Amino acid sequence: GLNRARRHGIQHLRVYMDSELVVEQMNARSAVKHAKLEELHVVATDLAAQFKSIRISWVPREMNVEADRLVNEALGRS
Repeated sequence: GLNRARRHGIQHLRVYMDSELVVEQMNARSAVKHAKLEELHVVATDLAAQFKSIRISWVPREMNVEADRLVNEALGRS
């Protein structure tokens, strides 16, 4: 999503995610503890730094049922 936003020339971005841990990690309030995820975190934080402004917020899954349904559909889950 961050790559796509940059390719479209977006400079100010608000990101809403249902993973509280990832939001905390992206906002530098929690450490990435798994080595396999560290490389992805570096890529994501480097991309996030390219925006003039970015806000990453947590939304509980049960408060965004439609987005959860669409993700499950895209992943081939029922």
